[in-house]
Amino acid sequence: MSPDADLLSRAAATSKRMSKRQRIVLALAAAAFATIGCAGKVWKLVVGGNAHELRKRLANVAPNSPNHPGLLILALDGVDRALLYDMVRKGDLPALGALLGGGERGEFPHAYFNSTLLSTLPSTTMAAWVTAFTGVGPAEHGVAGNEFFIREERRFAAPAPATFNDDRV
Repeated sequence: MSPDADLLSRAAATSKRMSKRQRIVLALAAAAFATIGCAGKVWKLVVGGNAHELRKRLANVAPNSPNHPGLLILALDGVDRALLYDMVRKGDLPALGALLGGGERGEFPHAYFNSTLLSTLPSTTMAAWVTAFTGVGPAEHGVAGNEFFIREERRFAAPAPATFNDDRV
């Protein structure tokens, strides 16, 4: 028997020995612990309202970096990373290769190819891009998908829909 199956078996046996009242108390205790764990975030949301500060900046720190060269972040959505990197290195995308400072031997001194980067979950466009640009996950930045709910109108809005229907096609 695997360790997981053994653990499940013992948990089921323990559950059968517990009275209904004990199970209710255990469930309420678990709910209380879960609520306490979320209470801090809920309190910040209630007190802060719509304001959401990603990080605090020290008073003596400049709001930007004027003494550093500019940075271009090129984020492509919906493309296979391995395929894109392979095409750039082979020279199949010469304009993109030139933008990245492409050399004769498939070297790109002005690019950083990260083959270990994983998307966030959910891996929808808006949640993934906000995560990439803020460095925090959907639980922190609040963008959980491509849709959001407009309370006043009691409807969902999708500024970046995953699909569309064009009757002209």
